[in-house]
Amino acid sequence: MSHSAIPARPASRRRGKVNVPVLVGGLIVTLGIVAVLGSGFGKDPHRLETDALENKPAPLFNLVDLEGKDVKLSDYIGKQWVVVNFWSTWCGPCKFEHPHLVDAAELYPDVKWVGVVYQDDPKKARVFLAQKRMKDGADKSFLWNADATHLIDPSGAMSVDYGVTGVPETFFINPEGIVVKKYAEPIGANQIMAHLGPPRRMPQ
Repeated sequence: MSHSAIPARPASRRRGKVNVPVLVGGLIVTLGIVAVLGSGFGKDPHRLETDALENKPAPLFNLVDLEGKDVKLSDYIGKQWVVVNFWSTWCGPCKFEHPHLVDAAELYPDVKWVGVVYQDDPKKARVFLAQKRMKDGADKSFLWNADATHLIDPSGAMSVDYGVTGVPETFFINPEGIVVKKYAEPIGANQIMAHLGPPRRMPQ
């Protein structure tokens, strides 16, 4: 008598045991990475280390301004506040900031206002400043008052020394030559008065 073949019973699958310590450890590492990455979401990398120079001596510079004159920071240390503003003609926020700096230079004549042309053509900077002078009045010297100066940083060395990665960026340097504050954003009256105090002159 022939017997019909009886299908073999499939072997039962072996279930591997879960290594709980490894699983928990992996989750902790993963969550840690997510937390670190997530902490940077929505932040401008340009502003992550804005206070690197704060409470430290300002890097010295010796550059030529747009009028061909030598300008050294050491000439002002021990004498007065210095405000250094990095700007460019292609920078929209710089144009928004411009009138606040114009007013500040007139209201604080005892402060040395220094502009630094950042990654821009000096010729374009001269044209931009000349147009502003014509618009604001012939008695005004370029972007700010007669005591303001605008430096050319052709090699980018000053920008590197100050940790500048974009514009506008402004540094408030006290008479002792210490950077008391850096702003990696447009500034206005509130920021200016917070460091320089009340205006020395009344607004015109």
